[in-house]
Amino acid sequence: MCSMTTKSVLIKSVCLGAALLAVGATAACSSSSTSPSASPSTSASSAKPSPTVSSANPSTGSVIAPTEVKAGGSVTMTVGEEFFVSTPNVTKITTSNEAVVSVSQPVTTGDPQFNAGGKAESKGTATLEVFVTKTGQPEAAAYKVNVTVK
Repeated sequence: MCSMTTKSVLIKSVCLGAALLAVGATAACSSSSTSPSASPSTSASSAKPSPTVSSANPSTGSVIAPTEVKAGGSVTMTVGEEFFVSTPNVTKITTSNEAVVSVSQPVTTGDPQFNAGGKAESKGTATLEVFVTKTGQPEAAAYKVNVTVK
């Protein structure tokens, strides 16, 4: 038979254990995870893809990072692959063949700046021309990049 002191210690231990379990269960439900969770009420039209993180390659179904385009050389991409121009002060880019490589112009909306970029639309070749501005100077062609889409 337990003494009164042993019973009160036992009861306090059980209460403390139950309280810790309750706190643990609550913490598990309100996790501070940074990954977004999908809710059943989220509609497909409200989901917005990240513009420069990655793209799905329709020919393989896999996710691939966009290709970085910078001065010099050439670039080989697959159909559906996206690219971005990482050169500072780009004002516009052009393509010699819009059917093979489409382009999107750089955009500044307040504080955020979005790089120029584009997408490999179909097999073939094209030349990208990148234009920049330097302080006190007019816009000028900086360089060309040959693009091959396989």
